[in-house]
Amino acid sequence: MLRDLPPVAGRESRELVLDLRGTQSSQGVTGQILAPPITLAVELERGSGTPLPWTASTGPFGLAEDGLADPGTVIAMQAALDGTQGLELEGTVDRSQALTVTASRHPDAENRQHSQLTAAFRQALELARVRFPDEPVGVGARWRWSDEERLTVGATLKRELVATLEELGEDGSCRLRVETSSSGERQPLGAAMLPEGWSAELTIASGSGTATLAFSPDELLPVELETDGRWEAQLLMSGPSGTTEQALTQHLSAHLR
Repeated sequence: MLRDLPPVAGRESRELVLDLRGTQSSQGVTGQILAPPITLAVELERGSGTPLPWTASTGPFGLAEDGLADPGTVIAMQAALDGTQGLELEGTVDRSQALTVTASRHPDAENRQHSQLTAAFRQALELARVRFPDEPVGVGARWRWSDEERLTVGATLKRELVATLEELGEDGSCRLRVETSSSGERQPLGAAMLPEGWSAELTIASGSGTATLAFSPDELLPVELETDGRWEAQLLMSGPSGTTEQALTQHLSAHLR
């Protein structure tokens, strides 16, 4: 294999930072999404064997200082996240390094702000989900696979991914670049992300992104991570005031620090 699973059980710690930007347009009026950088500490406990079992927990979301963020948005987010808890996940990893989540606990699922940030982190990290080939490959090798991703608005897109091996160390470390493109067809959206009394339908969506990742042979999670993605979607929103069309653009980037 290009990269084996870590040979022994252990604990890994990371802090993820998410930048979220975008626009939302409706009836000729465009608003900016200007959130501060959002931080999330992750602790992962891995077992051993194939498939490899793992459990993970996170701290609560934090907000980093950013002079570009709208002060009113920062205050509102701080108030909404005050007192919230972290997430708990468990799952397995197969030899292709594909993480499978078998159980999750989200104690703040009723908090709309917390649920939206959870969805945003998941969407950003989808760009970094790598499948490794079964056969050994050298620097410059490229391989492809297909899967699905879920947008923060609840829509599911079909996605194509291409990975390029940029560096391969003698100790089993490696660095890769992943490029993605995605598209979605007409579908209803989940009510969890909408105000009470509203429903929504995605009419069309597309996205693209890149991720650069570095892995150590002794750890499951990347030791370096940079992702950058952009999505565009057209929505039909229906509620007490009628039906309107909305255009949404979203720019997500994430990194470890």
